[in-house]
Amino acid sequence: MKLFLRHIPDLPDKKSLWILALLTVVARVLFMLVFVDLREENYWEYGEIARNLTTGRGYSLFYLLHGKIDIYYNPTAHPYPSAYVPPGYVFFLYPFLLLKNVVLRNVFILLIQHLVAAFTCQFIFRLTRLIFNTEAAWIAALLFALLPEMIYASNSFGPTAFYHFIVVLICLQLLVKDPSIPRVLSIGGLFAAAMYFRGEVALFLAIIVVFFIVTRKFLSAVLLLLTALLLLLPWQIRNYHVFHHYIPISTSTGINLYRGNNADGIGTWGWEKNVYSNTGYLMKDSLFELRFSGVYKKLAMEFISENPKIVALNAVKKTGHLWLLQPDDPRSHHIAYWLPWMLVLLSFFYGIFRSRPRHQLYPLYLFLISCSITCIIFFALPRYQTLMKIAVLPIAAIGMIEIIKRFRKQ
Repeated sequence: MKLFLRHIPDLPDKKSLWILALLTVVARVLFMLVFVDLREENYWEYGEIARNLTTGRGYSLFYLLHGKIDIYYNPTAHPYPSAYVPPGYVFFLYPFLLLKNVVLRNVFILLIQHLVAAFTCQFIFRLTRLIFNTEAAWIAALLFALLPEMIYASNSFGPTAFYHFIVVLICLQLLVKDPSIPRVLSIGGLFAAAMYFRGEVALFLAIIVVFFIVTRKFLSAVLLLLTALLLLLPWQIRNYHVFHHYIPISTSTGINLYRGNNADGIGTWGWEKNVYSNTGYLMKDSLFELRFSGVYKKLAMEFISENPKIVALNAVKKTGHLWLLQPDDPRSHHIAYWLPWMLVLLSFFYGIFRSRPRHQLYPLYLFLISCSITCIIFFALPRYQTLMKIAVLPIAAIGMIEIIKRFRKQ
């Protein structure tokens, strides 16, 4: 290990970080040029909402056309108002959709995500060095820079790159033992920013608030919660104005709860059975998404109350899907996905075993707990594992060092 890194730790800090940033961007640009179809313009729900915004239809998504419920842009459709996804990535995409050249648009979008990943890599370096040492920091940063999964995530159209960046910043800020009021306010701002990209961060926020209360940081807990909630108010006020109901972050809670708790199997949509059989009820006015979420939530809650043993067993299965592999998703069967993850996971658990209890590890552990609880309540996909791994890498890095040391002694 020292032979491999003997020159790197001696580099000036700024030069080291520039090397990391360059390596991160180059790896992602090469992937983009070789594997990404830059003529494709499917940006999922985020892009469809952004497209509707560019054509003056407001923040809208679902519509009924020729007896079919759909989301993909159609100039003759009349989509209903939406809060299906929070607006962070939608607003990021919006100005790019004004650019008609699809290839140029995709290059710009992905290059920005590559730059965000470069900053994330640098902050992972700082985070890991603060917790462990410079050697571990380089391993964690190189893992983020070069793992195929992380490279792929920066080249996919979704909020993952921004989510990773914000989560690493939150963990760095939380490492301060007695944070000042301005720092607590900045952490609250980061949590709000994260929730504008991924709603499940709300659980991580709740866990941190409880942690502050337990550790008698009452003022920090109140300020953190109030700051995050106040910064989310514009989105919530908009939702109340449109739907006349309080929607904290998203209207997708019902469908996500159902996908994790239903009789047909974990991850299933039940679309034919639960949507098309209720089309008239769901589509009768602009409150479609509230009814949509309500139908699925009711079915999920009924399944949970009537099948507690199955729900408990599924909780174990879903945890396995998150931490090991998702057996029903062919993307998780690719060797470039599962082999690096198995090596990282082994190193992660060995890193936990070998690391002495450290105060600095609590943000990572609490984040991982929040990811696991979210998965147990809802369900897991490979991309949820990718979102979680940002907190796994620093501990896996020290685990790798300890494994190499152990083999050297033998």
